[in-house]
Amino acid sequence: MKKLLLGISVVLLWSCTNSSQPSVVTFEVMEGVATLYVDGEEWETRAVSGFDFLDMAQEAGVNTLRTWGLLNLDNGRLLDEAHKRGMKVLVGFWLAHQNLGIDYTSPADSTKIKAQYNRITAAVMEYKDHPAVLAWGVANEINAKNAPPEVWNAVNDIAAFIKEHDRNHPTVTVLAGSKPEQIRDVMERAPAIDIVGINSYLDTKKVRDDIQRAGWKNPFMVTELGPDGFWESDTTSWGVPLEVNSSVAAQMYSERYRMVDADPLCIGVFPFKWGSVPKKTPTWLSIFLSDSCKTASYDALYYIWNNNYPANRAPVVNNLTINGKTAMDAPVLKTGESVLAGVEAADPDGDALSFQWEVLPEIILTPGIQGTQKITVSPLEGLISSGNGRNISLSCPGTPGAYRLYVYVYDGNKSCGYANLPFLVE
Repeated sequence: MKKLLLGISVVLLWSCTNSSQPSVVTFEVMEGVATLYVDGEEWETRAVSGFDFLDMAQEAGVNTLRTWGLLNLDNGRLLDEAHKRGMKVLVGFWLAHQNLGIDYTSPADSTKIKAQYNRITAAVMEYKDHPAVLAWGVANEINAKNAPPEVWNAVNDIAAFIKEHDRNHPTVTVLAGSKPEQIRDVMERAPAIDIVGINSYLDTKKVRDDIQRAGWKNPFMVTELGPDGFWESDTTSWGVPLEVNSSVAAQMYSERYRMVDADPLCIGVFPFKWGSVPKKTPTWLSIFLSDSCKTASYDALYYIWNNNYPANRAPVVNNLTINGKTAMDAPVLKTGESVLAGVEAADPDGDALSFQWEVLPEIILTPGIQGTQKITVSPLEGLISSGNGRNISLSCPGTPGAYRLYVYVYDGNKSCGYANLPFLVE
C-alpha cells in the first residue's frame, strides 16, 4: 500500500451489488512498485488480522479482513457479512504444522495430506465466486520450528490447484518471520505462490531488508504485526515475559505499521489481533478487551487510516508499580505480605476513569494443534483491598509461585487502558 485514503469510504451494501459476481483481484509490479487491483480499481488496503467487532472495523475504515482456517468463515456467513460492508477477505486455510497432526516426511501420513488437500480444494471451489474473496492464504507459519522442506510440497499442490481453477484471486502463503532463506524456500519450492505474507512483531524492522536480501520481486504483505510477542520479550529473573502497557502497545502498532507500509512492494498490513486473544495474558496482542472495549491501539490505527483520531480516545496508562517497583524491577514478595500498588492514568478527553484490579496465577502455555493454547486461570479472590482506584492495598497469595497483577482503566465510553506486572511470591 503506497497511500491511504483519508476518512471512511462509502460502503455499498449487499442489496446494491450483484452477489453472484466474483471479485477479480490482480496485481502488478512496475519499476519496483506493487499495486493491488480489485475489479480493475486500485485497492487501498486498510486491513486487520481478525474478523471480530465488524461495526467498529467499518467505523474505522477497515476494508480487508484476514482469517486463518475454514471454521472462521462460519459456512460462508463471514464472507456474506464482509460483502455487505464493502470489505474483502484474505481467506486463510490452516495446514497442519509438522508433527502437529501430520508428518510431511512420512509416507504413512500421505492419506492425511491428501485429506487436507481435498478439504481445502473443496472450499476453494465452494467460495471462489464469492465477491468478498480477496485472495487465498495457503498455510499460516508452516515454516515454524525448522519445518522440513516437504511442507512446501503440500503448500504448492494447493496453490497450483487454485491457480488452475480460480484465475480471479492470487495465492498467499504466510511465514513466521522474514528470514531470507525461508522466503527463498517459497520461491524455489512453492512457485504457485504469488504473494508472501510475513507475521512479524519484534523483528518488523528487518522485514524490508529481508525481502530484498531474499530476492523476492512480487508483492508482500505483513499479515500479522503488533507489539513484541510473549515468546520474544524481555523476561523476569524467574523467566516470565514482560508485557508493555496499552499506551506503549499503541505506539508500537503505529511505528511498525508505518515502517513496513512505506515499502513499495507492500500491498497490505494486517495488525494483529482485531479482537481479543487471551493466551499468555488476557491482553497481549489484543486491540480490544474481551468485553469489546477499544484500547489505544484502536485509536492509533484509526489515525493511520483516517488522519485523525476517533471522537473518543482510550485512557493513557503508565507506571504500574508494587511498592514503587515496576515490572522491570521484578518484585519478589513474601507469602501473605501486604503491599501497595498504584498506576498512573489520564484520559485525553477528560473522562472520569474507573479502575478494575485483579491478580492471576501466571498462565502456562502448552503447544496446540492450531498454535499455542493457554491453560485457563481465574482471578484470585480476597487479595485486593479497596483504595482510591489508582492505588490499592494488596495481600500476597499464601502459596508460593508466579503471579501477575492486572489493572484495567475504563473511561465509561467503551474505551480502556491496561497494564500488568508479574511478581514472584516466596
